[in-house]
Amino acid sequence: MTTKLFGEPVRRREDARLIIGKGRYLDDIGSKALAAAFVRSPHAHARITDIDVEGALDVEGLVAIYTYEDLTGPMAEPLPVLIPHPQLTEPRTAYSLANGVVRHVGEPVVMVVATDRYVAEDAAERIVVSYEELPVVVGVDAAAEAEAAVHDDVPDNVAARHRQETGDVEPVLAASPHTLSFTQYIERSASMPMEGKGVHAKWDADDRSLRVYTSTRRRRRCARRSRRSWSCRWTPSRSSRRTSAAASGSRSCTRGRRSCWCRWPRSRCRPR
Repeated sequence: MTTKLFGEPVRRREDARLIIGKGRYLDDIGSKALAAAFVRSPHAHARITDIDVEGALDVEGLVAIYTYEDLTGPMAEPLPVLIPHPQLTEPRTAYSLANGVVRHVGEPVVMVVATDRYVAEDAAERIVVSYEELPVVVGVDAAAEAEAAVHDDVPDNVAARHRQETGDVEPVLAASPHTLSFTQYIERSASMPMEGKGVHAKWDADDRSLRVYTSTRRRRRCARRSRRSWSCRWTPSRSSRRTSAAASGSRSCTRGRRSCWCRWPRSRCRPR
């Protein structure tokens, strides 16, 4: 490896097509496809009391409006747990669209489908969502104090208790001249990929197949995690020559919005 990479000029294979504008990103696929936009929660914790879509129904180019009540079957269930573990006793995942309560700022409440993204955003701005604000839990310490619960059925806000030990620990600690106790905080990360998360899905009614392009290199993992929500048979797809602009790992998680996008081509729209 040292003779091939370190201290040696490495000829890049992909630069030529990118420099001359031949990169094939998600926006370059299906330029005439319908687009989706979401109405998102401005609150960290609130109960949804009403969703008024009347103001958006007359927007020219509107195709469909979805709320949680329009979802059926597996789509109406919480998303699968990404990495199950025996000590993760109270796993909680989001719904594709908020089910009565929002639990973070930006949680999607309404999905709008239109002829293009501009129309979808215009229609989304006309939808009015009313909320009843609930106590907010900010930070690990506040969650541990459990003065307020994020989920009503998990009053102590503890999803897992992980104990790891090797050998006869307690007698050894009791006999030790010095012991150390400490609290460790694990930071969260926020990735900023050059190409954001996105999905292009096309339903072929003739052979009843759904072809999905996602802005991640981990397309097979996404498909395996998502097929439970889609309620469809999954067959590994052929690889296509498409450019993905970095941060593939951070964009590999199965999000509720991705499930909505992929499900929509097979579903029936709410009439305007």
